[in-house]
Amino acid sequence: MKNTNQVLKETGLTYPMLNRLKELGILPKPVRRGLGRRKGVIGEFEDEVIDIINQVKLHQKRGLTLSEIAELPKEKSSDIEFLKPKEEYLIPLKADAMKSYLDAYGDLHNWLQKQIEQQAPGYELYGVDTEKVTRKGKEFLRPRIIKVKPKAGVKRG
Repeated sequence: MKNTNQVLKETGLTYPMLNRLKELGILPKPVRRGLGRRKGVIGEFEDEVIDIINQVKLHQKRGLTLSEIAELPKEKSSDIEFLKPKEEYLIPLKADAMKSYLDAYGDLHNWLQKQIEQQAPGYELYGVDTEKVTRKGKEFLRPRIIKVKPKAGVKRG
């Protein structure tokens, strides 16, 4: 268990940032422990909070906001990594909404897999969260969050 001051010292966070991470549900609230009669209470975090904060910093370096990080699913496997696309990749949607969406998603998935193979060998596309956007009156599909994981049998360094 680590108290608040230890967490701040080890991670370099400020107290307001630590509170923001708790408010967004990214970090669990600390366990409160009494210090004795009229001496107040202290908040203590599980040791894993340091790993969570390091993951948050990594996601921020990749371009995710704290709000986006808070929306990420809580994966049990630490092998899943989340990336935010650096460039806008748009797939046009056609009149037949469902068929168009499936076709566009397939095109997007294939394009992203090729990008990952070129830019991050040893990783593969795990999934992609998409959203519809409108540009000049036309609807497009674009990636919002890209999920990658190491290929089977590949060890991470």
